[in-house]
Amino acid sequence: MSSVARGPVLVCAAAAMALIAGMTGARAAGHGPLTSVVRYQPGTMRVSQRLSGTCWTASIAVNRSDAYRCMVVNAIYDPCFALGATSVGCPTDLRHNRGVIIKLAKPLPTANFGHRSMSVVRSPWAMTRATGAFCSLGTGTIMPGFPFYCTDRLVCGVPSRGPLLGAYNVKCGHPQGRGVFSVHSYPVRTIWE
Repeated sequence: MSSVARGPVLVCAAAAMALIAGMTGARAAGHGPLTSVVRYQPGTMRVSQRLSGTCWTASIAVNRSDAYRCMVVNAIYDPCFALGATSVGCPTDLRHNRGVIIKLAKPLPTANFGHRSMSVVRSPWAMTRATGAFCSLGTGTIMPGFPFYCTDRLVCGVPSRGPLLGAYNVKCGHPQGRGVFSVHSYPVRTIWE
């Protein structure tokens, strides 16, 4: 190969290496690692307790046709996912894939109104930020634009794709009165759908 033919090859190789180095530098600068997106499957959960109760409506937290809002005595579990006609699995610790199984005293509601098919709708209902804080979708009164409540007392918006392919970011801030202050963008480590 002549030196003329090698020139473009070397330039392309150098450009590719610069692109890779730039992506690595962007990650190091705080754009975060790739985000793991988990399609939650209740059948894989480690059972911490078996209870008896009822489910009376669709989940407020999760927009899936198999998700329900359930009650055991005075405790509400949301979301709970159908494991069949007579029981539901309710995650209580997503990070360690633990939860409770509720044996149903009554059949599940026949129509899960307002919820689309599992194959159509994929929306996040829980996440772990790169800081380690765990956030879940609120099921009561929420701050407008910040429906996720986190273990570090921040509220967050809905995660969105970041500048790097496969990485998500989320805007979070401190709730105060009717507003959210000191809003910053954070990398998201894991999203549950």
